[in-house]
Amino acid sequence: MSYLHEGVRKRRRYCSRKCAMDVHGREATARRLKKIVPADPNFYIKLLMPEHPRGQVNGYVDEHIILAEQALGKYLPPKAEVHHVDRNRQNNSLGNLVICENKKYHRLLHAREDRLNDTGSLDMKRCCCCHAVKSLDQFNSNVVSWDNLSAVCKSCRAIKRKEYRAARISAY
Repeated sequence: MSYLHEGVRKRRRYCSRKCAMDVHGREATARRLKKIVPADPNFYIKLLMPEHPRGQVNGYVDEHIILAEQALGKYLPPKAEVHHVDRNRQNNSLGNLVICENKKYHRLLHAREDRLNDTGSLDMKRCCCCHAVKSLDQFNSNVVSWDNLSAVCKSCRAIKRKEYRAARISAY
């Protein structure tokens, strides 16, 4: 049994439905855009590479991943991420890209950059309670935070502790 496919240009014969779908799929891929550059700079530039291991279901891969892999000379490890230094997702120049080993390291880069932009130094930190910029020795330790420091300074912590104790005593 031969399968017929009514093409736009001409009628074709295929040995099986699978062959018809293979040819039709290749032609559909050939008609798709090779590169998508969104108008909004908050979105990544995408390249059509359906065979790439990091390809999405629609066959597109973020351009910065391809450029980082070319610079590295091999595919990126599965958990690796690519960081844009200037935070512009469409600036894919090699000097603007940093390969991060995992999501945790990528978040660390952003946190350090945020602190540097906020306080002007990595040796200073802003208290989330009084919003004052203080030196790191003014904060208690906290193993959960990326910098192992509490978000609240020692003086604000003492005030909050006194308020908590006063409220607890008055409750009795």
